[in-house]
Amino acid sequence: MNVYERVYELYLRKQGMLYFRVDQGFRWSAFGRVLKNFDYLVLPAPGRQIVTEVKGRRMSRRGRFETWVGRDDLESLSSYQWWFGGSAIAAICFVFSVSCSEQLRFFAPENLVVYRNRIYAPMMISLADFIAGCRKRSKSWNTFDLSSADFRAVAYPPCEFTGRFADFQIQKRAALDLGVFQEDLLGVSFEETCEHFLPLEAIEI
Repeated sequence: MNVYERVYELYLRKQGMLYFRVDQGFRWSAFGRVLKNFDYLVLPAPGRQIVTEVKGRRMSRRGRFETWVGRDDLESLSSYQWWFGGSAIAAICFVFSVSCSEQLRFFAPENLVVYRNRIYAPMMISLADFIAGCRKRSKSWNTFDLSSADFRAVAYPPCEFTGRFADFQIQKRAALDLGVFQEDLLGVSFEETCEHFLPLEAIEI
């Protein structure tokens, strides 16, 4: 478990949220292909789940957020969301290291986490919102990101995120956005991806 995952756990505990950490010693496999694990399964309400990937990122003094994510993360998260069904939503939690006072103005004090004398700020975005606004960042590294303005418009502290999407109506839009992402950016339809990845089975690595 890296420092950013520890910070996210501290935040969840502080907010009293129920969660499970995914055992990284196992991978989900389907038809010979191994999916990248997500990091946490958060349970905001009975029968509902948030499939969460945690990413540690930096930000500038003026509020430029690094939000790049690899294609394998996006593919795997979209498949997990489909697999969990209508009761689940996939999300990415970016944990930013706050290193100067200028950066503090972008976050409410109650949403900051102090760990080992350093300050961190977790911000969550749904997979659907990320896909709806993402752009290709690096062709060689196969990464995508959001502009800082787009990120600030749709990212929330984890506690606000869970409350905002508690009814999971976003799932309807998520299916559409995931389909567009699969076809336009990955070159394969969402249905083909789901057929390829399912059924899933756990394998030890």
